[in-house]
Amino acid sequence: MALGRRLGKLSQEPVSPKRIVPRKKETPPSEAELIAALRRADDWDRVAQTAADRAASGQRIRARARAAEQLLAARAGSPEAFKALEERVRKRSLHKDWMYHGFDGAMALRTLILLGAPNAVEAARAALWRDDPALEPVIDPRWKNPRSWTDFRVKMVIFPALAKCPGPATEKLCRAYLALDDAAARRIGPPQFEEAARALLAVSPRTDTALELLKHRLQVVRGRAILDCLAHAEEPWARAALEKAAPHALALRPPR
Repeated sequence: MALGRRLGKLSQEPVSPKRIVPRKKETPPSEAELIAALRRADDWDRVAQTAADRAASGQRIRARARAAEQLLAARAGSPEAFKALEERVRKRSLHKDWMYHGFDGAMALRTLILLGAPNAVEAARAALWRDDPALEPVIDPRWKNPRSWTDFRVKMVIFPALAKCPGPATEKLCRAYLALDDAAARRIGPPQFEEAARALLAVSPRTDTALELLKHRLQVVRGRAILDCLAHAEEPWARAALEKAAPHALALRPPR
C-alpha cells in the first residue's frame, strides 16, 4: 500500500529466485600450517608508508590474526604453537591504521589465554604494562594520549580473556592492576579498572573478593562489584557480600 501497488494474492515463492550454490567443505589448515602462518612475519616492525603498501601489510596482519584464531578453534596445545603465539604477542605488527595495528598480537594473546598456555598470564602482564618506544612511527598526532595507548587493541583483550582463565596468577594480575593509581594506569594504557574488577570476581566468586572490590577507592569498581553480586544474588557468597557492604543494593534485585 505504501508503494501504491494494487493488493492481490501474495506469492509464496521468491519473486526473483536465485540459485544457491552450496559451499564446498574446506579442510581446515593443520596446526603446523597455522604455526607457519603466524611466523610469516618478517615485516612486523616495518611500517608501511604508501596506501598500497598499507593495504598489503593489513592483509598480512589479518592472515596472522586469523591463524591465531584458528589455533584457538583447533584447541592447539603444543609447545610449538604456544611459542609461536608468544612471539606474535611480543612482536605484534606495527601499522599506521588503528584497525590493523597490533591485531595479530591481540588475537595471539587472546588465544594464549583461552588455551590456558603455561606462560599466558605472564605474557598478558608484559603486554598490559608495555610502553614500547617502537610505537613512535605509528602514533597518530591527532590524539594527545600517552604513547602506550597506541597498543590499545592488544591491551583491551586481556581482562575479558582472563575472566575465563581462573587461577592464582590471574587473581594476582587483576589485583596488581586494581592497586594502580589513576596516573599509573593511564601511563600504561586506557584505564581498565572496571574490566579488571569484572575479571577478578569472575575467577574468584567469593565473599572476601567481593568485599575487597566493594571497598575499592573507585566508584566504577564498587559499582561493577554490586552489579555482579546482584547477578548472583541467590548465591550465598554474593548475598553475604551485599548484606555486609552494600545492603541498599539488595532492593535492586530483579523480581523472581
